[in-house]
Amino acid sequence: KKGLIKWPKKLLQLPGEDQVWNPKSFYIWSFARPTSPWLYLGSISIVLLVAGVCLYPLAPVKVKWGVISVLFVLMILMLVLIALRGLVFAVIWLATGRHVWLLPLFFADVFVKES
Repeated sequence: KKGLIKWPKKLLQLPGEDQVWNPKSFYIWSFARPTSPWLYLGSISIVLLVAGVCLYPLAPVKVKWGVISVLFVLMILMLVLIALRGLVFAVIWLATGRHVWLLPLFFADVFVKES
């Protein structure tokens, strides 16, 4: 009768020499992904964003109005999406009696991938 092998508490990576195959040992593949250009772009963007937020009080009035205008447009788009979502729900509920939500977790405190 063969017993179950328990997972070890600690795995050690041994140097490449003197490795032999042992069927009772644990083996893993170590794969280092190459650095993506998106990582560099995201890192630079975060640094520029933090610098821009810190320097916002020193920005000219035209830049401040531009930022306020963009944020206002984004707020209006979000409110339109909320109204459209409610309208679609109401029409489908009145027509069929079933609950169907567009963007079901729109107000939930979860990450984008979880919604």
